[in-house]
Amino acid sequence: MDSTHHKNNDDYLQQYRIISAKLRKRFLRKPNVAEASEEFGALEHKLADSELWSGAGLCCIAIARCQQSLANAHAEAEALAQAARYYAKGEHATRDILCPSFGDSLLTASSCYRKAIDIHSSTNAQRQQSPSTSTPGKTNESNSASAMVESEIQGCGKNIIPAALSVELADTLQLCDQCSEALPVLQSAADMLSDTPVQLLQVLQQLHDCYILLGDLDGALQTCIKILDVAWHLQPNSSQKIYTFNNVPASIQDIISSCEVSSLFLLLILQPLPQRTPDVLKRILIKYSAETAANDSNAPWGDAGLWCLLQSLAMAAKANDWTAAKEVSVPLTSLLHLMPYHLHLLYLLLLNVNRG
Repeated sequence: MDSTHHKNNDDYLQQYRIISAKLRKRFLRKPNVAEASEEFGALEHKLADSELWSGAGLCCIAIARCQQSLANAHAEAEALAQAARYYAKGEHATRDILCPSFGDSLLTASSCYRKAIDIHSSTNAQRQQSPSTSTPGKTNESNSASAMVESEIQGCGKNIIPAALSVELADTLQLCDQCSEALPVLQSAADMLSDTPVQLLQVLQQLHDCYILLGDLDGALQTCIKILDVAWHLQPNSSQKIYTFNNVPASIQDIISSCEVSSLFLLLILQPLPQRTPDVLKRILIKYSAETAANDSNAPWGDAGLWCLLQSLAMAAKANDWTAAKEVSVPLTSLLHLMPYHLHLLYLLLLNVNRG
């Protein structure tokens, strides 16, 4: 088994060297970069089928260099992103079998992701600064292909691709227990998506979960404020005092429901001063006050029973009634088992109530 593995490694390294040799400059003859790129691509697929992830990633980096020499920025960034995915798979495979890892594959994946993000961002910046012009007879195939791809994605938001790559990088870091490194990456992705609110809400939800995982409840609450503020302005009834779900787009209903429950828990745990509590959070407190009646259309996930339990928990927490809070938490546990990090917040809230 080991001899076969070493033989495969030797074979692909030799093929890699043979293809690389074609790129060396020779007297009075330019290297055929396009042909070398295709051969690197064929070798990449062969190695990926054999699950030799680092080798496949190395071939993608070579493809990126070829595309860079052809001035095809989009293809270069795509090759780097694919290289990052291969190296990430290699890191995950090493961790899955509980093998010691020095993090080399993770560092390489992170570097490739960041380089691809920079290329897409700089391309977008150049497109904004100067209008695209085409000069007859001077546009090669690679440039025209790159321009075609860029024009296709232009209508989907100028920063969709770099933001998506940022989220991929954050996912990779989180899966490798690097949440503190994933945090600024998610913040950068959120900044890129300011003009696409639905995608922004999805990234902010992931950022909120990351804050809770790191134990930064203040950061999680601030992210909840952003989520609710963005979602609130997507509704035509944003002037109402009670936060309703009647006109929320279906694509973000789950995000808003999850965020509302998290916001309530965080408010009860942190207990910010009323003068420092934004209006969007005051609406949450009003909604779960004793004066508000529950109904299915206005409850998280359309569950009036969940609303009643949360309302009872909020009243018990404000009164520091440990017995009542503990009794309410039992049915809440079964209702919150599918909601990420809510059980952890419920546990922290019960600790606060118990301390008095």
